Amino acid sequence: MQEQSQNSGKQPFPWFSILSSAAVTAGIIGFILSLARHVYWLSLLLAGGFLLLLGCILLHEECARERKRSFLFPLLLSAAGVITAVCGLLLKTQPEATAAFFSTHAPELVLPLLSAAGFGMIASALTEQKRKLRYCTEQVTAVCTELRHSGKSRAPVYTFSYAGAEHQIADSSYTNFANPAVGETREIYIDPVSLDELYEPIRAKAVRRFTFLFGCCFAVLPLFGLFMMHFAR
Repeated sequence: MQEQSQNSGKQPFPWFSILSSAAVTAGIIGFILSLARHVYWLSLLLAGGFLLLLGCILLHEECARERKRSFLFPLLLSAAGVITAVCGLLLKTQPEATAAFFSTHAPELVLPLLSAAGFGMIASALTEQKRKLRYCTEQVTAVCTELRHSGKSRAPVYTFSYAGAEHQIADSSYTNFANPAVGETREIYIDPVSLDELYEPIRAKAVRRFTFLFGCCFAVLPLFGLFMMHFAR
């Protein structure tokens, strides 16, 4: 255990996490500015890129699972991103008739997609919790022996005894919320068949709250924007 702890301290630099965060931040700022300046083709392109990036991240997480994968929502999100980005390119390159159509209806096309992405985040979080509760049915007492890093986010690694043997399992989600300290004991639920997945109620509750609030922002703000455009002039 001591040797493992020393090795785990040398984590690779989180380029993917940093670049993803920078891309998302720049994309949101660019989307707001382009929408405010009525550059609708750029709004579509940036919104499509954001949805595609989010879909690819979720696909990467699903591919990391050994079983019980669910690719439907990540694939739908990625497809929506590609379609939205293509619409932006068409708006930039196609003849005036097509450009006039997209230029007139771009907000009505982009904002509902963003709203749908927000509702999708909430639905995906609820579905993931339901799936974990279905498979992770065995309660055990576990000790956090390591906190893996991805940027500023953490993912705990737990050690526990089950069926007369000692096992180690890592949480697949990285977050800044409700992480245990190394050496802290928590009650977790494991999959008794494969021992490859866990559900930790304290941490899951905090992540669920954040996902719900973040998803509600994405779901409600675009609808509010549509309302302001059409009824508050």
